[in-house]
Amino acid sequence: MKDHGRNKHSMKRVDDNQLFQAVRLQTWFRDGKERYWVVDESRQAEGMQATHQLIRDVGEQSSDDVSEEEQASNQEGDAEDQIIRDIEQWKEAAQERRLTLLAKPAADELDPWLRYTGWNEVLQESQVDIIQTYKYAREPEEKETKLQRLLRAWDRILERCLDTLANMDHKDVLKWWASPKNEVASQHPFELHQSVQSVHKCSAVWQRFICYMMRTATVDWEDDTETGVEFTHAQWQSIQQIHTHLQTEPNNEDDQDPLLTAELMRLCMLVVMQDTSKIGLYESPLMHYLAVRGIDPLTKSLYPPLAYTPILGRVLWITRLLMLEIAVPLEPWPELRLQSKEDIESIPERIHKLRRTHLCEGSFSPTSSILSQLAMGKKYNQLHESPANIHWSRDEQTIYYLGMGVELEKVREMCHDLIGLLQRLLYNLAFDSELPMVDLSQIVDSMAWNTKFRQSEYSFINHVKNRERTDVGYQYLLKRARKGSKEWQLLQRAGDGSYKWNDSQKQAYLNQERQFLRKLMVTLHVTGGQPARGPEIGSIKVSNSVYSARNIYVINGQMCFLTMYDKARKRRGNTDYIVRFLPNEVSQVLAQYLIYIRPFGRALDQRESEYLFGDNRGPWAGEELTQALSKATSKGLGVRLTVQSWRHVAIGIAVRHLLRASKTWEKDDEEDEGEFAEGDDEEELEQNTFRHIMVRQSGHGQRVAQAHYAVDGAFLHRLGPELITAYEQASVAWHELLGLAQAEGKGKHGRQASQQLTPVGIKRERRESKHGVKAKALDGLRRIYGPQAQPRSEGQAAALQLVHQPPVTSIIVLPTSSGKSVLFFSVAAMAVDQTVIVVVPFTALVEDIVARGQAAGLHCKEWSYSNHYSSQELVQLLVVSADQAVSGQFLHKAKGYELNGQLAHMFFDECHVAFTDTSYRERLRELWKLRYLKCPFTALTATLMVELDDVLRDRLLIEDAVLLRWSTARPTIRYQVQDSKEEAASAVGLRLLERLLYLPDGKRGVVYVRSYATGDLISSALECSFYKARADDKGETLQKWAQGSGGWIVATGALGTGINIPGIIYVVHIDRPYGLTSFAQQSGRGGREGEG
Repeated sequence: MKDHGRNKHSMKRVDDNQLFQAVRLQTWFRDGKERYWVVDESRQAEGMQATHQLIRDVGEQSSDDVSEEEQASNQEGDAEDQIIRDIEQWKEAAQERRLTLLAKPAADELDPWLRYTGWNEVLQESQVDIIQTYKYAREPEEKETKLQRLLRAWDRILERCLDTLANMDHKDVLKWWASPKNEVASQHPFELHQSVQSVHKCSAVWQRFICYMMRTATVDWEDDTETGVEFTHAQWQSIQQIHTHLQTEPNNEDDQDPLLTAELMRLCMLVVMQDTSKIGLYESPLMHYLAVRGIDPLTKSLYPPLAYTPILGRVLWITRLLMLEIAVPLEPWPELRLQSKEDIESIPERIHKLRRTHLCEGSFSPTSSILSQLAMGKKYNQLHESPANIHWSRDEQTIYYLGMGVELEKVREMCHDLIGLLQRLLYNLAFDSELPMVDLSQIVDSMAWNTKFRQSEYSFINHVKNRERTDVGYQYLLKRARKGSKEWQLLQRAGDGSYKWNDSQKQAYLNQERQFLRKLMVTLHVTGGQPARGPEIGSIKVSNSVYSARNIYVINGQMCFLTMYDKARKRRGNTDYIVRFLPNEVSQVLAQYLIYIRPFGRALDQRESEYLFGDNRGPWAGEELTQALSKATSKGLGVRLTVQSWRHVAIGIAVRHLLRASKTWEKDDEEDEGEFAEGDDEEELEQNTFRHIMVRQSGHGQRVAQAHYAVDGAFLHRLGPELITAYEQASVAWHELLGLAQAEGKGKHGRQASQQLTPVGIKRERRESKHGVKAKALDGLRRIYGPQAQPRSEGQAAALQLVHQPPVTSIIVLPTSSGKSVLFFSVAAMAVDQTVIVVVPFTALVEDIVARGQAAGLHCKEWSYSNHYSSQELVQLLVVSADQAVSGQFLHKAKGYELNGQLAHMFFDECHVAFTDTSYRERLRELWKLRYLKCPFTALTATLMVELDDVLRDRLLIEDAVLLRWSTARPTIRYQVQDSKEEAASAVGLRLLERLLYLPDGKRGVVYVRSYATGDLISSALECSFYKARADDKGETLQKWAQGSGGWIVATGALGTGINIPGIIYVVHIDRPYGLTSFAQQSGRGGREGEG
């Protein structure tokens, strides 16, 4: 249409309203048979006006009948309403303005990092706020099939790039390629990351960049983009060509899309090879995208460098990988005129030409800009810590990581249980008989790396002095296998007297061996000292390989394992050997397995790998360890810990109970001028042996350990218990000087002293009136609704009594509109210096509860990532959405309330979502984490079928919860079902709605639909709003309908839970509801004020 306007009517650079006229279209057809006609809205408006006039003539009171006093009162009320509306409009506008960045904010608004990046200047050019801008860089949604197809083309490009990298065996080329300097090569070659997951993360960042370009590019190159990103004409043409390819089906049956893949590679070339010498920093699409990725959608703010530099690092790796493919591809790109490596005349000349122009600092390229920001970000990173994530109990016997309590005694019990389980599994694998003990004190071993000990397949088992004790081979268990046992019959005897394997028994035996190895993996990880990372454990080799030495040794009668992995090993180029010794019982189990079981197991499935933990696919990485560790900690500790969370917990325990106990000294802190990376503290004082070993076992440096692992939330920034003690000692010396020395025995040390700075825990008050719990419940109700308030039903009265004398866990089932919110409102009203937490499933419900709580006079707030208020501030009622309630940040904050005696009660409203909505809201699967908080826990719902009671208890870990179930029947609701038979459900529904269309003033109706298409059709026919979960203006849509004079609204199931809006007299479902629970919730929106 724009092309027609320009070519035929000379209408260039005109506004859309001069080219187009907005009209309302209507159709009754679908499925490719659409025929539209224009609706004459003027006639419709006249008809509606006449209808409304008729209603007023019949039903409205004449103004002559209203007294002067009533008119004055109404005018005064209208004036107050207008004031409220003005304030609310200002608040909404202020919220929108907050998300729109200023080009030049106040000087104190920007920290040095944001002044350096200048993000505010580029992001303020976007036509939408920062959250909407960020959404342009989101991953493809399910309906964005063309983008998904395009990303499959990117996967093919990435695969070719990785093949080229793998085939580049000339280290000099890769050293030059990794160097940001034009003059010197790097000492470390450009290569693959140490883990496959890192490659996937790098690819994911580039995938989102591709999506960003495709979503933002305009149809006309001269038009401004929504976000302000700019493209060169060649880049824009390539994007348009990609759109053209996506409009056609791929020609190849194997869906390789060669033309699409080549065009996407061309676009990537145009981006990474762009000359930025004559443009601004963010006029490069890649740099503009990186500015957008600086937006933190959770906090609705901008990322600090600590969170942003990993994104830069991943994009830098991808740009180098793409440039290597451009420079020396393994296979040619004829469409792009790129020769293969074999056809290039001079590889060094091409390498140096391209890297000087596109990859080095000062090369006027996107990569040069990335290098500059990365260097500055790393510099700022040295000045910042990670957020606090641990608390300690007062007796220092329980550490809380992100709200999850880990008791030291349970850790000890878990270790004993793991060892006992290993011994039982070992007994079973030995065909239900004991294995000979291994006298480790007599085992000879050496870490020497000479010819004798460097032989492939060599281990301590093969040492000449150990062979009589250790070199038994697979024959030892093969003899037992021939005899069999009660459980195992691995061999079957044939008629000719020969033996053959029983395949099912053989597989069962190997499965049990893998179970043993998973438990052994966890045991080594937990008992070996400060925990390694997942790849470290997976790298343990029993014997030498062709490439490297083994990792298991026997030293001084103890088994130990040695690892060489740490996070910065490849970048620094040197190797730190980390040794972890095993307890005696674990040493014995490992030695017996290696000597007796492993040789037989290897012969059984003919595996040739030297790795202790692995299979035919290779060594086990972090995923296997995380799964095994999660199961073990869930059973033994009552909390599910991953490899990362256990590292924090173990480091916190070591700092608290081991490092403090050691008599060591530390050198004064010296400013580190190097890059920020774990393991960089090369000059740590070696005399501080104990601390040095504890830190080294954790695979990082001392500075990183203090700044980023197990950061104690009980103290202010960098003010730990050791420093508190030092301050205390200085104060005592001053007191002694003034003759004010404290009495002997009054001094405190470590955390004891620091506890004097924290609020004293306030015990949960259980104020009992003379009439007992019933009077207390009534008191709480009347504090909310006035001195004459009474429970509206017997069910509500029983529930009030239960929550005011709560058991540890409880489930309350009351019908919709029965006033379940009164329960937590009344408990909050009675709380003294304590907080009640309410977890709800939907944002709209959060806002509704906060508004009603504040209207009831409670100090009530919403918790969100972007609304962190001080932990010292106490509110009576804290409302949080379910997605955020399971986050580490919230659980850490709530655990702080609990430990200070400030957490009175936790309610989970509409708890049925714990099993109804988990299929599409993954965070709801983690709701069991709420049970880490030790306070009364009450789950509320109106729709819990008896058959699903056990499911809810299992999902929330409340197996022993007290159940209060009241009849959920609603006598004010009548139900009617119409079978659409062969006709479309929407057509039948529209005929029904024609009879119900005109509602009395102040009354409302809801139409529930299952698809957006049906919703658009119905809302268009009714001329009403359509409320849908993914709409950006859904909150405004709901508020406008709820606060208006009545009428219809069309909605998806997102409006079906917990929303309390009076005046709803009709609830219509088009098509079958998703389930009985959803239907009960949705139909329960009606008749909430007793309407029939």
